[in-house]
Amino acid sequence: INIMPNRIKMTNVKFYVGRYSYDIGYAYKGAGAHGNSTAIVPFNFIFHNSPIKPDTLIEIDISGDNQDLIDKQISSAALKLNLDNHIPVGGKVSIYFSPKKDSVFSNPTLSFIEKSINPEINNHAGESEINFDLPKSDLNKFLFSKIYCGLIFNFQESNSGIVIHPQNFINVKGRIEVLFDINTED
Repeated sequence: INIMPNRIKMTNVKFYVGRYSYDIGYAYKGAGAHGNSTAIVPFNFIFHNSPIKPDTLIEIDISGDNQDLIDKQISSAALKLNLDNHIPVGGKVSIYFSPKKDSVFSNPTLSFIEKSINPEINNHAGESEINFDLPKSDLNKFLFSKIYCGLIFNFQESNSGIVIHPQNFINVKGRIEVLFDINTED
């Protein structure tokens, strides 16, 4: 993993205020504290099947011309993603869409639930093809100037630690297939 956290939350941690001899000391109002930490890589993770929801939504701007195309000339569309997962854990991804920022997850106009991502096995990438098909009835849900997209990830449960190295990654290639209605009389 090529990132380091900028914040770490510690729970149920005990701090001892004392002298170098580890005798019990006192903390006074306005007193400061400092400490050190060390990160040892590669990291050893235990994955739980708990949802991970990024804080940021994806904003999709749709121009008036594109809304007209969607409304009048596109019969169907599909987003096709090919994933090469070089991480030794798989999972599922869910995608939600809404024209209202505050209702993407609570009341989406369109959603694709739990599309599977295969894990890397024995140094061979887990290959997955994920298809998001959009018939005309679903395309009509994109007739807004702005659509918000939210993602939720769930990793497969791991009973023991899984080592993640810097060379572990997921490669995603995507394409959009569109079926147009062409009026030859215009």
